[in-house]
Amino acid sequence: MLRQKRWLRVLVWSTSGLVGVAVAALLAVYFVLKSPSMQQKTIHSLKEPLAKLGVDLEVKSLSIDLLAGVHLQGLRIHINRAPEIVGTVGIEELRLRYAFWPLLSRRLEIREAQLDGVDGDLSLNLPPSPAEPPPDPEALSMLMDLLRHPPLTLDLPAFGMERVKLRLKLLQGPLQLDLDLRDMSLKSAVALDKGISSLQLDAKVPLAVRVVKGDELNLSSRLLLEPHFTWHSTIKDQDLGWKLKINDTRITMDETHFAQGKDRRLADIKELSLTINTALEHEGSVPKQTVIITDIALPLGAKGDMDLNISPLSFIDKQSASQGSLIAKTKIGFETTLPKDLKKPEDVSWTLNNRLALEKIQLWVAKQKVVSARVLDLILEGKGEAGKGRVTVDLQGAKLDLKALNDALQLDSHTIADVDLPNRGIDVTSKLIINQKPAMDL
Repeated sequence: MLRQKRWLRVLVWSTSGLVGVAVAALLAVYFVLKSPSMQQKTIHSLKEPLAKLGVDLEVKSLSIDLLAGVHLQGLRIHINRAPEIVGTVGIEELRLRYAFWPLLSRRLEIREAQLDGVDGDLSLNLPPSPAEPPPDPEALSMLMDLLRHPPLTLDLPAFGMERVKLRLKLLQGPLQLDLDLRDMSLKSAVALDKGISSLQLDAKVPLAVRVVKGDELNLSSRLLLEPHFTWHSTIKDQDLGWKLKINDTRITMDETHFAQGKDRRLADIKELSLTINTALEHEGSVPKQTVIITDIALPLGAKGDMDLNISPLSFIDKQSASQGSLIAKTKIGFETTLPKDLKKPEDVSWTLNNRLALEKIQLWVAKQKVVSARVLDLILEGKGEAGKGRVTVDLQGAKLDLKALNDALQLDSHTIADVDLPNRGIDVTSKLIINQKPAMDL
């Protein structure tokens, strides 16, 4: 009995000693990392290899806390790799927070990353783009394998950027692209693991764009991009599922000018805005074959709906002294199915339900209104199986005011297209009714 108690005391004291040594080691690491000398050594270890690459690093202060994370202030990066890239990027503040316990098993799990006050000015000179290679028939298999076994795992539930200002000039032969990013903000969450990927993004991106290509093109525009979307996918063996939701994503463009050269102004767009709500999803198997349409592999079936609003769209064409404006609203519902043994595009089955409303249409020439309409409603519906189906397009009760006729016209039309993709056939019939009287049959 006494021997058992003696061994128990030895075990307790040994365990307590090991715990004490571990705690002392952690405290030593904690205070060593927080010491100014260690932080200066960390900065110096980063500066030397970067200097060999033409990158100069300046850091005002760096704090590494084993429990609280990394806090960096006053970071400036000077890049001088002429002629490819030259410029400077500054970051007022960078904060990283990570999980503590995974560090004990030598794993770094970043839980939060925040960038504040980013300001930069970069110039890139790119070589001429090579000819695009043909689509790789193995691209789909490579992508699926990458999702099944990603090269790294990532779990970042909170990543943010605030007050981002960046000016970028890109040169590639005769093409010049100028981007001016003004006070961007962004919040996102990213996760990547074996067979699982997810992304959530909410951002506000004010942007000024200018594109010049010799005397062929001169385009300038101001945009406001406000994306809001979530993505989630799972894959196991040949079972694949994904969901994409875009909620109230807005794209606003104003003061857009198209021209050839410096003096020949082609058209101006005063304002264009789009609001997008889309839900896409797929549950099924990875097809053995893929369809190549415009060099994009489309191996999946999907269904969803979309709302687009363009309000208002206005333009000015100085060459013809004409200008116009309209408001467009459309709702699209669709579903496509690609079978497992898909070999060609005409094997696709589909359904489509779309309504396009054009409102407050006006066309002016030489300061005179020549065409106007309050509402034009277009309804497009379709259904097909194995590449065969029917699509209908209806124009209902459209009233046009024409200056040339000094009267209003009521237009109705009904168009049917019978589609036979396997036999490369399409049969179209159409009826046009003007002021409730048949005017044309095709």
